[in-house]
Amino acid sequence: MSMPYWSVSRLSVLFFFFVSLFPAVAAAQFTPDYEVLITTTDGRALKGRSVRQDSSGYQFWLKDARRETMINQDQIHRIDTLGLWSPPVGSYLNQIGPNTGYGLKKGEVYWRSYMLTANFAAVGITDYFSIGAGFDIASSILTASDHTFTYAIAPKFSIPIRKDLINVGIGGIFLNLPDYEGGFSTHNFYHATFSVGSRSRNLSTGLAMVQVEGNLRPSPVYTMNMNWSVKSFFALQAEILTGAPIEGTVVLPGIQLIGRRLDFNLTYPIGWNAGGFYYSPFPLGALSFKVSRP
Repeated sequence: MSMPYWSVSRLSVLFFFFVSLFPAVAAAQFTPDYEVLITTTDGRALKGRSVRQDSSGYQFWLKDARRETMINQDQIHRIDTLGLWSPPVGSYLNQIGPNTGYGLKKGEVYWRSYMLTANFAAVGITDYFSIGAGFDIASSILTASDHTFTYAIAPKFSIPIRKDLINVGIGGIFLNLPDYEGGFSTHNFYHATFSVGSRSRNLSTGLAMVQVEGNLRPSPVYTMNMNWSVKSFFALQAEILTGAPIEGTVVLPGIQLIGRRLDFNLTYPIGWNAGGFYYSPFPLGALSFKVSRP
């Protein structure tokens, strides 16, 4: 079925427009946030978020979750970077898929459960390659099949173009569905994504090729997504998927409540296709657990 409102050529123009726009605004808008430990000359140890030098060049700002504190440069004895600010691995997934430019570092572990039925876990094998696996209970129960679960594997490469600012992600999702034979050869997704920003503030655009019953669809699904940290514990999220293989557009606005180990995502799916506008009767919730390497 052809797309009801946008041609593939228009989507291609929009896609390349955003790709060309990102580098122009990246340096000013997406400075990564770090968790740091500042030791002062009088022996105090201050732990917080994002040390930034003031425009005068003589002052730093230490921002933690509770307050902002200005420290003169001559009061600083040492600055130790502890790592990216929370969530250190929380941008590995969008609302529904791993099509971002960010991967897990070696030894990092990430797990997410959607509505307690669909579950996904991933581990960083190297700093540039991670692999995930998932299963869904609800679809398995609702389909008449000898298979126990719908399950999937999802390898992913994350390639830094500019460290902590521009990343490219390449990966796939290989599904095994209860009513189909042939293992992982029937329903698969192959995705490539260009992301600009830190893990806590980023924009991404990309595409995914869809394989159905062994046949690769000739046109892609275009994706755009955002994860924008407003506070250290709260972020706005949005994801758009559109293209002929899904016969329309799905929009997923949402929020993320960020913890040091647990995150909670709330998403409200809406969309439209040849049949008209549709929406979910209730929002979708997801609980995530993350483990970062030391």
